[in-house]
Amino acid sequence: MNKSQKKKRSKINSIILLTILFVTGLWTVDIGASALALQSAGFDVQVQTLFFIRSASQQYHIGLMLALLSFIIICLMFVNEVLNDKR
Repeated sequence: MNKSQKKKRSKINSIILLTILFVTGLWTVDIGASALALQSAGFDVQVQTLFFIRSASQQYHIGLMLALLSFIIICLMFVNEVLNDKR
């Protein structure tokens, strides 16, 4: 495998990872929003994973940041490819 193929493979792997992070961020926002809806209905809600216990608001905002950061990085990678296109 030559250097060009390794570079392409690295970019593809990065995009796949960032897409997974983006979808995970959206899923986290969904969980946080659902918990916030339950809180507004009068239930006492804590979001729990295997390792952490968070409030619904914290879960929602963590998801927003994860989705936003991964989306921005994907966009920057795309802009970099467009600007450095040598065709």
